[in-house]
Amino acid sequence: MKNNDNMMHLRLQLNDLLNRMPDKPAKQSRVAFDAFRNTGFPTTKWEDWRFTSVSDLQRADWRLSLPSDLPSDLSGISTDTGITPYSINFINGHFQPHLSFLPPEVEIFNLTDFYNNNSLPIFDVQHKHDPFYLLNTALFDSGQAIIIPDNTTIEKPIDINYIKTGFTDLIMFQPRTIIQVGSGSEVSIIESHVGDNNLAYFTNNRSEIQVGTKSRLNYLSFQEDSLQAYHIHSVVIDQERNSLVSAGFFNIGSLLSCNNVLTHLNGEGAELNMFGLSQSANVQHMDIQSIVYHNSPNCSSTQLFKNILSGRSKGVFKGQVIVSKDAQKTDARQSNKNILLSNDARMNSDPQLEIYADDVKCSHGSTTGAMDEDAIFYLRSRGLDLFEAKSLLIDGFAGEIIHKISDKNIRKIITQKIRNLKI
Repeated sequence: MKNNDNMMHLRLQLNDLLNRMPDKPAKQSRVAFDAFRNTGFPTTKWEDWRFTSVSDLQRADWRLSLPSDLPSDLSGISTDTGITPYSINFINGHFQPHLSFLPPEVEIFNLTDFYNNNSLPIFDVQHKHDPFYLLNTALFDSGQAIIIPDNTTIEKPIDINYIKTGFTDLIMFQPRTIIQVGSGSEVSIIESHVGDNNLAYFTNNRSEIQVGTKSRLNYLSFQEDSLQAYHIHSVVIDQERNSLVSAGFFNIGSLLSCNNVLTHLNGEGAELNMFGLSQSANVQHMDIQSIVYHNSPNCSSTQLFKNILSGRSKGVFKGQVIVSKDAQKTDARQSNKNILLSNDARMNSDPQLEIYADDVKCSHGSTTGAMDEDAIFYLRSRGLDLFEAKSLLIDGFAGEIIHKISDKNIRKIITQKIRNLKI
């Protein structure tokens, strides 16, 4: 009965949203919601969700953010991350153009208007079995399309900030970002999620990224949401011929965090370097799911994801590499490494390869264990106390991931945030 009540509540949220949408996106939102009503939220009976329960998320009566949820005084809210002068800022789900600044070469569009004026479908049937895609498609209430023209180099990163602060209701955010990187272009983009630590909210974010021929994208997702928040971030990346993508995912916040990453290497010679670091404590739950489709020959992909778990926290990694029969000369490597800092922490890891071509180099592996007691003993014999010894080992473990970030200012900020967390 409660599930039916929740679905009715979500339907009321949709009806309110449709009153503010143009006809074309409104029609597709209705179709997506009808599909979501049939699938429902995932359960632990689903193969991809058997280690991650969203039952607590499902039981709450979330509502979409309203303009009245903005703080009355925005002057005290900092949008300066110290990384870059270029930023796109959302506060409590609402775009703040007067607090945002972009280089003149970059085009930005309101997402509802972008869909309404272009032939792109809001509802893509190939994702019709993904409940969080369907929910985001039905209820997306904020977002932008960011267009990097052909043959354009943006020297400094663009930081997309999602800030949640100063509200009391159970609010959900359904943002969607479209990023189109033109042929021969280069750009770095960060999506940052932060929130006041006493807030309970639900973010269901979707990023759709298209990377053109011979272009280069450095992409980072950094999640530092409230420790009472639920955070779902789905990222879809499509790469064309000879493109290069470096994609990093960092998670230290939220009660429940799920990154679902889907990458298509569509053009010959495309290269993907994907990495991630999640650090969890207390009863946090962090889930990373990644699928890389090798659809063309002579493409390469590397995946390296790490977890640092303490308290009674839990981690999940499910990585898949799927090599089509036409993707000869594929080079694909996948690795998951995890450290358990307590006896009660748990990690479930499931790397997979699915290969239909015969001339490939593919590997995968996973390791999970406690900290090296011999290394701790050695460091303590050199004069370090127990905390210092463990901190040094964690720095080394995390450093392999952090040093994959090309921007030194971002590396410094993330290193400090990781060090500030309790062991």
